[in-house]
Amino acid sequence: PIIIGTEGLIIHFNHYSLKEDLSLSLPKKQLFHKLCIFPKMKRIHNRKALQNFRKQLRKNLTPAEAFLWKYLKAKQLKGRRFQKQHGIGPYIVDFYCASEKLIIELDGEVHLNPTAEENDLIRQEYLENLGYTVVRFENKMVFEHLSSVLEEIKSHFNQSEQ
Repeated sequence: PIIIGTEGLIIHFNHYSLKEDLSLSLPKKQLFHKLCIFPKMKRIHNRKALQNFRKQLRKNLTPAEAFLWKYLKAKQLKGRRFQKQHGIGPYIVDFYCASEKLIIELDGEVHLNPTAEENDLIRQEYLENLGYTVVRFENKMVFEHLSSVLEEIKSHFNQSEQ
């Protein structure tokens, strides 16, 4: 196993399972993600271990995801190619545009509790530390203000290609 010691925290990586010597508070979880979750794994996109789960999620989009997907698929938004339920590291993001390093996440009511908010923060920091821009919208925004949502997404496109 690989042992990383920093600021009194020792984490053992053993076949991708985490054993902790100290309970991980939010700052330590963030540090853990900054160090990289799976140091031996080189493949970061669409890992085989998540393939079946990603496929299941693509077949069972939430109503908000299905509605927004109608406007993102087939390069309809400024010619940018989006993928739905794309794996990055240990996470599956709702929508991903590789050319812009842009991630779109839709949040339903399940995200409106302290535990989910903490997990979302950790996930977002992990993705941002890899150089991605993460844009979040509540589901109701997609249905009630679609044009604003699409404009916000476009505002994150590379300015020279708009």
